[in-house]
Amino acid sequence: MKKLIHLGMFAIFALTVSSCSKSTNDTIAKEKETPALPKHDINPILPEDAGTDGSSIFQFINQPISLKLGDANHNLSPGATAVFYVRFADGFGINSASAATLTTKDYNTGGDIQSYNLISCDDIDLYDVQAPDDLVGKRFMFAIVELDGQYTDKTISLFSDITVDGINTLAQLDHSFTVSYYVNR
Repeated sequence: MKKLIHLGMFAIFALTVSSCSKSTNDTIAKEKETPALPKHDINPILPEDAGTDGSSIFQFINQPISLKLGDANHNLSPGATAVFYVRFADGFGINSASAATLTTKDYNTGGDIQSYNLISCDDIDLYDVQAPDDLVGKRFMFAIVELDGQYTDKTISLFSDITVDGINTLAQLDHSFTVSYYVNR
């Protein structure tokens, strides 16, 4: 009987010690947990996303397709017409811009492809453009870009240069997208 009591106490002790300690598998699982998404992925139009000098290239488009920019693996088809947006920080861009351009560049060579005049959001109704919901009620400009043959098989970066009330604001988004016949799935 004494042996059974000792054996029972040893089993309870062993069970207690093993249930209180962490195994290496528990700590490895915690290391592999995915960190929380940065704020700009949750709400892409927070004021801090508007850049330090007043503007930023909006990371989402909805024409010709809905697409998050900034990933060279995201493709637009040659011949498509895309609309790109540059948003302003709160309080900036209230007055009309005296100069505003969006320049597309070949990311791999750094060479300019083409520059486009940015259009004020006040004039959006004059074009066949539907602003993304996240921009409604915000100050922004947009450019309509025909992705013709000069874009085919290139990774595109976007650069904006806007002057309002004598203040110049620059923004860029590298690896914005690729133009190719590959279709996103």
